[in-house]
Amino acid sequence: QIKSIQYIAKIAQACDKLQMPLMIKPFLDNKNIPKEKRKDPKVIIDASRIAVEMGADIIKIPYTGDKDSFAEIVDHSYVPVVIYGVPDMSTMKDLLQATKDSIDVGGKGIVFGMDVWQNNNRKKIIHALRDIIHKNKGIDEVIDKYNIN
Repeated sequence: QIKSIQYIAKIAQACDKLQMPLMIKPFLDNKNIPKEKRKDPKVIIDASRIAVEMGADIIKIPYTGDKDSFAEIVDHSYVPVVIYGVPDMSTMKDLLQATKDSIDVGGKGIVFGMDVWQNNNRKKIIHALRDIIHKNKGIDEVIDKYNIN
């Protein structure tokens, strides 16, 4: 973890020099944090604060599973918060709902990878995510519009 912190410090300096924003994923999967605590808003808030102190301009965290806990994190953040994943996701509707919930409480966007790019319907999913984030569309509306199951 020390090496990671030193590495991030160097990256933060380079980003500052280049006037480039830095997105950091706080250290939540650290072996010192029990798995059941990794979605605890207080733990995420502390880890996010440390990331901001290290130079983060944007924080990327997993969706916590409910709007209230995610809102608490967003409210305590000094920088924009985006979600990078949806733990316990079983359907594409779960991913869309987490996106909608996060945006509704002040999240600023998403950073999704395999959940979208490895899906056979990725083009429809990308359009649905765009409609949720940029057009404030509802989940049922985008599921119907893009025929997502």
